[in-house]
Formats: sequence, C-alpha cells, structure tokens
Amino acid sequence: MGERITLSELARRLGFNRSYIHKLKLHGVLQFDQAGLIDEDAARAAMEANKDLEKEYMAEVNQRQREQGASAREPPDEAAPSNNVSYARAKTMEKIFAAKIAQLDYKERCGELVDAHAVAKVVTDAASIIQMSLERVPDRLAERVAAESKAADCHALLTAEMDAVLAELTALCDRMAAQVKA
Repeated sequence: MGERITLSELARRLGFNRSYIHKLKLHGVLQFDQAGLIDEDAARAAMEANKDLEKEYMAEVNQRQREQGASAREPPDEAAPSNNVSYARAKTMEKIFAAKIAQLDYKERCGELVDAHAVAKVVTDAASIIQMSLERVPDRLAERVAAESKAADCHALLTAEMDAVLAELTALCDRMAAQVKA
C-alpha cells in the first residue's frame, strides 16, 4: 500500500492540475477517505484503468504535428516554391466574401433584395387590415340584405360589396408593395 496524500499533492506528483484531479474525484474515478487523503498507488491504478483513449489519440496527433512543425521551421531551400497554402486560402476566402457582399449590395440597390423585417411588418399590417375589412362586410350588408326578398337581389348586393372590398384591398396591397420597395 502506497503513501496517503492529499488531492493537491497527488496533482503535483502526477503533473496534473488540481481541478482535473477534483473532476476525477467528482466522477467517482478517485476515492478519497473522510480525511481527504488517497493512496497514491491506488490513484495511479484507477487513473490508468479509466484512461481516456481519445485523449491518448489526440496526444499522439499533437505530438506528430509538433514534430512536423519543427521540421517546417527549418529554413526552406531557396529553389523550392513557397508552401504557404493557408495564406493563399485566406486571401481567396476574403475575396469570395467581398464579392458576395458586393453582389448583395447590388441586388439591394436594384430592388431585388429587401429588408425581411420591413416585409414582415407590411405583411402583418396587411393581414390585420384584410381581417378588419372582411369582418365589417356583414355589418354593412345586414339591413340591406334583410330588406331584399329576391335571391338575385341579395346576390347582387353581396357581389357588389365583395368587389368593393377586394378593390380596396388591392389598392392597399399596391401601396404596401411601394412601401417595401422604398
């Protein structure tokens, strides 16, 4: 049985942050006693048994990248072409982005592209006005339709009123479309 040590001492001896050791304690990987001590050998065994394989893989990948980076820092051969692909890619992406912004600006100036918030406001206003116009039709026609005895006369009254409401709504939509374009 190994020496019993504190969380801080375990972190120092294993080369980890105290927060990482505490995290392992919270997840039940490490079992501390009532006094807050743990057997060092048992802690090492528990950590080995619960090793994160993805971390090992990433450690290997990082090590390979460090080794490649070290060899890339050596002075390049004067005759060899530049291998700075990331700079060229960044410049290309910057130019593509600038072209897309210019295209959107052009479409907005030509009237092909409009503000979505303005359109949503106009559509909401139009829906409200349409609803109110249609709700007023029965109030305006109730007495006149009740006075008519012939179905043809009732039909003519209803048709005339609906045509008037639709003409009013068409004019409203034209005005609102002009608002959006402006």
